[in-house]
Amino acid sequence: MRWLTSNAGLRIISLLLAMFTWLFVKGITSDSRTIDGVSLEVRTKPGLAVLQTNASTVSVVVRGTREDVRQVSRQDLSAVVDLTRTNRLGLITVKLTPRSVRHSRRVQVSEIDPPEITVNLDEMITRELQVQPQFAGELPTGLAIERVITKPEAVNVEGPKMLLNRMSSIATLPIDVTGRRTSFRERVELTPLQIPEGLAQRQWVEVDVRIGTAASVDTVPGRGVEQKP
Repeated sequence: MRWLTSNAGLRIISLLLAMFTWLFVKGITSDSRTIDGVSLEVRTKPGLAVLQTNASTVSVVVRGTREDVRQVSRQDLSAVVDLTRTNRLGLITVKLTPRSVRHSRRVQVSEIDPPEITVNLDEMITRELQVQPQFAGELPTGLAIERVITKPEAVNVEGPKMLLNRMSSIATLPIDVTGRRTSFRERVELTPLQIPEGLAQRQWVEVDVRIGTAASVDTVPGRGVEQKP
């Protein structure tokens, strides 16, 4: 039995134990399951925003014991893409790996689908835009909008640089003048920017609409009016 205490014998015993351990661990973690609809979060540095991604959720394959795999749910998982160190703008392709998924220690992540996503990043800026009232409906015969005053006349709007640089004004939601016979004042919301809901701001202005006889004005409701001081 001298060989058991020799270096060679110890190496053989260690190798056999390692093999048996590996086979044992593989045996108890051989079950797998695909979990769909796992949330995907994209993190950016301050001042940048995600305008669009080609996927909002991912599918994840988890491995573990039969019991652990059975009990894990999508609430126990989340995929995170960290772009807090990039200054790139526009379309960016990011690879996803099992390391992108936060998961319970009871299971392992072996696959993620899709294996990559495309992210559209832009810089967030603030720009002053003129307020443009918009109208809907028809006034009674013989009446027309005489003057419109908005307070404020211009607002600061926060949004993607690429979008705001193309805008000089921002419209209100349509103001219904159907059946109106007298001047009125109304608090009106501005038309939201066509950007992801989490980035959009809701803003309101006060609109003072003065109604007069059609003979004294030539402005047609629904086509916009001249904004006078």
